[in-house]
Amino acid sequence: MDPGVYQLSETTDAALGRLAVLTVYDRGIERRRRLCGWLTVPCVPALLFFLANDSLDDWTRLLGLAATLGLGILLFVRWRVYRRRDLDNRKIATLQRLLRVLRADICRDERVALAVDLRPYTAVPPLLKQGAVSRYRHRWLLLAVRLADDNVLRLSVSDRIKRKRKRKRTAERGSSAIALTVRLAKRYRPIEPIAAALGAGRAPVGLQVRQRQVTGGAGPPPGAAGRRGATVQTATGGGPVVRVGFRTANAGGTAMILADGDMLLHVLRWTYSAIAAGRRSA
Repeated sequence: MDPGVYQLSETTDAALGRLAVLTVYDRGIERRRRLCGWLTVPCVPALLFFLANDSLDDWTRLLGLAATLGLGILLFVRWRVYRRRDLDNRKIATLQRLLRVLRADICRDERVALAVDLRPYTAVPPLLKQGAVSRYRHRWLLLAVRLADDNVLRLSVSDRIKRKRKRKRTAERGSSAIALTVRLAKRYRPIEPIAAALGAGRAPVGLQVRQRQVTGGAGPPPGAAGRRGATVQTATGGGPVVRVGFRTANAGGTAMILADGDMLLHVLRWTYSAIAAGRRSA
C-alpha cells in the first residue's frame, strides 16, 4: 500500500481502529526497510572479496560476483519499495492523539468526516520555484464533526515548507498553518462577548494567531477595533461562527516546526476557553 489521500466518514471508534491498523502496517514496513538496508551493506565487502581474491578459480569468482551483485540489487530495490511505502508517523500520531481526546465530546454514533494526505509534501508540485528554492503548501488534514454540545467543528492543517537544494545537501525549513471553524449553537448568542474574549486572549505557547473572526452578530462589540482585536461580521440564519487561524512559531526561521496532536489540542482548548469566558461575561 503506497501513501495517498484517504477519506473516511465513520464513527470515532471505527476511525481509531483504522488508524491502529495503519500504525501496525507502518511499523512492519519500517522493520523491513531497515532489514533490507542493513543486509545491503555487507554486499559491498563481499564483492570486493571475490574481486581481489586470486586464490579462487575463475568460475567460483564469477558465480560469487554474480550472486552477490544480484542479491545486493534485489535488497536495494526492496529497500526503495519499502521506503516509498513508509507512512508519515507524525500525521498518524497526530490524528490518533486528536481523536482520542475528542472522543469524549462526540456522540458514539456521530460520524467524523476525515480526509488525510499521508504522502510526503514533495508528492505535489511546488507552489513556487525560484532556481534552487522551492516553496510547498501541503494541506494534509481536514476534519469535520458535530460535537455533543451541538457545535460543528471544522479543522484543517497545512504545512508550508521552503526547500533549498545546496551543493551537497538539501536545507528545509517550514511551519504549519492551522485553521479552525466552530459553528456554535444558537444558544451562544450574543456573540459580542465571545469576540471580545477572542480578541483579548494571548496566543498559545509555540503558536501565532493569524485570524480571529466571529460572524452572526448584530454588530461590532464596543472597543473591538485594534490590531489584536477579533472582527465581528453580521450574518443572518444559523448559529454564530467562530474562525481562528494559527501558525506554528518558527524561531529564527531555521527549523521545521510542524503541527502535531498537542498543538491542535492547544488550539481547541484556547478557542473553547475564549468562548466560555465570553459566555460568562455576557
